[in-house]
Amino acid sequence: MGAPPKFSEFYVHEISSPVLMTMERITKSVIPLLLLTCLSLLTCLSYAVGEVTLTTTPDEITIGLTKTLNVDCSYKLDANSSINGLIAFFISRAKNESNPASEYEDIASINVYAKNVSILTSEPVSASGVISNNGVSHINISWTDPTARQSGLYKCDVHGIDAVGHTIVLSDSSRVTTKEPGQNELLDKLEEMDGKLITMEQKFLELYSKLNEVPNTPASLVDVTPTPCTPAPCCVQTHASGVCNLEDFFYPYNLTYNGHDYNILRVPAWGGHDAMELCQRAGSYLAEIDDQSEYQAVSGFLIGQSKVHHVAIAGQYQHGQWYYTRSGHQVGFMKWKSGEPDYLYQTHCITLTESSSWMMEPAPCNENINPLYALCESSESSPLGR
Repeated sequence: MGAPPKFSEFYVHEISSPVLMTMERITKSVIPLLLLTCLSLLTCLSYAVGEVTLTTTPDEITIGLTKTLNVDCSYKLDANSSINGLIAFFISRAKNESNPASEYEDIASINVYAKNVSILTSEPVSASGVISNNGVSHINISWTDPTARQSGLYKCDVHGIDAVGHTIVLSDSSRVTTKEPGQNELLDKLEEMDGKLITMEQKFLELYSKLNEVPNTPASLVDVTPTPCTPAPCCVQTHASGVCNLEDFFYPYNLTYNGHDYNILRVPAWGGHDAMELCQRAGSYLAEIDDQSEYQAVSGFLIGQSKVHHVAIAGQYQHGQWYYTRSGHQVGFMKWKSGEPDYLYQTHCITLTESSSWMMEPAPCNENINPLYALCESSESSPLGR
């Protein structure tokens, strides 16, 4: 018996065996498949990052100062896309952002069947989007005055199918954090708000000073017929020629009905009595609605404008009755909002509000209901008629 074969000799001998030859053939065929699979996975990963884009603006919420939070997810479908047909978008947020494997709660979605964005949360969020198999599709959600509740890890899932009908889900994510405002940020915000307040006060004072340039006739319940100034109506003389600039007083649109003009004053009133006095200074009187036909004309006029949402009209409650403040006669027509009048105030005047479809509501005559605007009425033959 000779010496046992060396390990290297045994190895060489075993390579020539049929079993190892079979393994060699299998290895040669499997390795390329494994490499191809790995490359395909890498390709899918690159699609997930490159094709789906989720952005959060801003990435950090400053509590109490950040005005809006926008979360937007987009996907571009073209000849190089891994998805051949889009099915749906979902934006969700991790229930526990500290745990990467946390479940996600859906916030909004859009799909090719409904095409409208569905809000899937009870949070006060607005949403928009479009989904199309041609070009860029996206879904956007936004919050006004976001809080710490809106922080966390957001994810966008884009569902689709490939060229042979397999389902594909591509994703992208983005994190939103929060912070408490610093002292400097609070000071900057206070300075910004103070600047806006000063600007508003200056504009108000400019308009009010123009009204004060004309004679002031005191207002009362009865016999408050306006005393015209010269030139009438009581408006600002912009040139030596005495040309009146009505745009300083009224919004640039009016209603003409049954021989009367109706105009909305630009200057806000501090209650029903102040509204009456402002109309008087402008050479008119607070609008008196006498019947259903006039009410329909006035309410239609108010519906057609977008500047004001709360206007004062003539009418004051005294001794159990509603009276016109100009003539002292009883109010001829009333169209109250459901449940009104409730008589909560010591003095009652009448207003029309957009929130009640321009129906009548009682309001205090001498308190600041801001912004309240006067609806003035005048005859077409008066200098105010236009």
